[in-house]
Amino acid sequence: MHAGVFLKLWQAGPEQFAELQGIDWSWYTNTRARTKLPWGGRKTRKSPTSCGKSGRKRRRLSARHEVPVALATEDTKRHGMKRVQPTPNAIVVEFASPIRAEQQPPMSQAFSDNSDEKQSLLHELDFPARREEKQSRRTRPWEVSDALWKRVKPLIPERVSHAKGGRPPEDDRKMVTAIVYVLRTGIQWNALPRERGASTTVSNRFRLWEKQGLFMQLWQNGLQEYDELVGLDWEWQSLDGVMTKAPLGGGATGPNPTDRAKRGTKRSQLCEGHGLPLAVTVDGANVHDTRLVAPTLDAIVIARPEPSEKAPQHLCLDAAYVGGKTQEIIDQHQYIAHIRPIDEDRAQARSGDPTRKPRRWVVERLHSWLNRSRRLLIRWEKYPQTDEAFLHLACALLCFRQCDRAQEISQAKVEGLSLAA
Repeated sequence: MHAGVFLKLWQAGPEQFAELQGIDWSWYTNTRARTKLPWGGRKTRKSPTSCGKSGRKRRRLSARHEVPVALATEDTKRHGMKRVQPTPNAIVVEFASPIRAEQQPPMSQAFSDNSDEKQSLLHELDFPARREEKQSRRTRPWEVSDALWKRVKPLIPERVSHAKGGRPPEDDRKMVTAIVYVLRTGIQWNALPRERGASTTVSNRFRLWEKQGLFMQLWQNGLQEYDELVGLDWEWQSLDGVMTKAPLGGGATGPNPTDRAKRGTKRSQLCEGHGLPLAVTVDGANVHDTRLVAPTLDAIVIARPEPSEKAPQHLCLDAAYVGGKTQEIIDQHQYIAHIRPIDEDRAQARSGDPTRKPRRWVVERLHSWLNRSRRLLIRWEKYPQTDEAFLHLACALLCFRQCDRAQEISQAKVEGLSLAA
């Protein structure tokens, strides 16, 4: 939101105060305060009261009842007697003030009720939907936006009504929002806030959709949508695994050799060149990475194009995949293997060829992306299919977020070209 909207909001506040109580323009108060600015910038100087650190002085002119009518900034070294009051250009509230000669009608009278200027102003003050959704993805990542709901709603199977009737089922969007809330925050089912829904109802709906394969289908649709918008990079793929704790044990868990043999699980992930997940498998933490290569390559959720001489497919792996039948399995799946040897120095592994780029870092970034869903940091599910359902949902949300980002970038380019023309 540009600064002009906040300025209009400031102007609207005193106007509403004047309509309710009235503003006494016979008395003014001039106050000042110093603020710290560690990064410096314009109108900053060394503050004499803060050990010479960079700072800025802020002056405020208020009418009676402490209603701010003007604001100005200046250097911290500027003495208070050198500016008794802010300049007339700094006064933003336009009433019958003796300080400002030019009078303009307040905002409530400046526009007619049905004018286009007023409608555009109200649209700015009400926060556009696209900007609000962008902010919501950062501050409230568990909220289900309208764009995401349009993708989920057609995939939800219809529920068969019971012959004996009963209470109506909870709203599907509310249940999806509660499930995403559990995934992103890592909260326990019983600790779910009541306004999100009853914990047993949300848990039962999650298990119902898990059996119906809803989350897997969401993941597949996310990859297909990204393939239509940008295109999946099948040429360079990366495979890696990560171990997480599993205090409650259950299926697909084992003693973690890096955590004093405590119960843990290993997640093996395959991603394409942009870092989007193509396959995920779960097994015990004591299972070696080389034994998960074949299950992971066989678990790709969408149709993989056939590799050829003109369109080869490379697979990048780290030193943990040296040995075993890794090379044989990769050859069977028609990949070109790129495995870093164990004894190779990283300084020597860097190539001087500028055309050769690092490729395997995208799978490491994928680990970080998935770990933002705190339900996946520590596995609390005893059943492996439940843990995999959360993984599928996290992969689907990741794909949809990248689709939205690609659409925003393309739209910004179109707007830039139109402005340039």
